[in-house]
Amino acid sequence: MSNSADSNNERCLVENTSSNCGIEYCRMIPKSMIRTNPSFPDPLECAWGMQKGTLDLDTRSNIFAVGISLRKTFSKRAQWILLPDKDIVNTYYENLGSNFPNIKSERFVYRFFPMKRMNDVILTHQDTITIPLSDDMFTNHVCPFDTFPDLVSHVHPMFVIVKAGYVLVKTRY
Repeated sequence: MSNSADSNNERCLVENTSSNCGIEYCRMIPKSMIRTNPSFPDPLECAWGMQKGTLDLDTRSNIFAVGISLRKTFSKRAQWILLPDKDIVNTYYENLGSNFPNIKSERFVYRFFPMKRMNDVILTHQDTITIPLSDDMFTNHVCPFDTFPDLVSHVHPMFVIVKAGYVLVKTRY
């Protein structure tokens, strides 16, 4: 993904750190969900008003930059999800069973939400982006991350909601 396609300018979506800290690109809905369940895209394409076989998981609307350690806790361990703004969720909910809403925007607001096993994790968010760096540009956050700032991303909420639903169904408390 090129820098121009990334609304966070190759910075970690969650911690807002520079790509020099080690970031990787991550799919909100990974291709592995389709490899393990080949019929997975069919109901999504139907609900989203798409033709069968046209769901593209390589679209920029499904891909974001995140720090390497956060990628592992997101992709492999499902320790956290993003939650869309309440107005977005309500828009989809109010249109259940009718035409799927076509929400267009370049930027969406999300909340970081820990799912499990994060009581021993600290997240450091870079609040200010200037050089040179100083200690007062960073804020530490611990579980349940109530003080964590809203996250802004180009990733489309339809992908975020599917991922959140998938993780919620698979999570055992």
